[in-house]
Amino acid sequence: MTSAYVLLIDDDEVANFVNNRIIQNTIGGIKTVSFLTASEGLNYLKACNANGEKLPEYIFLDINMPEMSGWEFLGQYADLDAEIRGNIKVYMLSSSQNEEDFRKAEMNENVSGFLNKPLLGKDLLEVVDHNI
Repeated sequence: MTSAYVLLIDDDEVANFVNNRIIQNTIGGIKTVSFLTASEGLNYLKACNANGEKLPEYIFLDINMPEMSGWEFLGQYADLDAEIRGNIKVYMLSSSQNEEDFRKAEMNENVSGFLNKPLLGKDLLEVVDHNI
């Protein structure tokens, strides 16, 4: 798992910092890249693909963000080439307790799961163990 890396997309800089620390403290040796906007995350994925760079194995995506929400990100993500999306597991990471958000995540074929903020080490381990 040490060769894997995670893309964090959350408009809260502190949340990205905390989630990165949890990832490093729980598993360690994992590259993390974070963005404060969903559009930057999409552009990053496209650039990695265009440049032949390794794509992340996991994306932890916030729902409620200005400019482009997590749901809008997923709409555009679905339009990306299958080779970009192929091995990426997207997890919604949100403080939302809205049942509709849970249902939307469950129904979206590009979402592997829904995790509550803050990311917990035990949840991270469950995600990684589930995908090995």
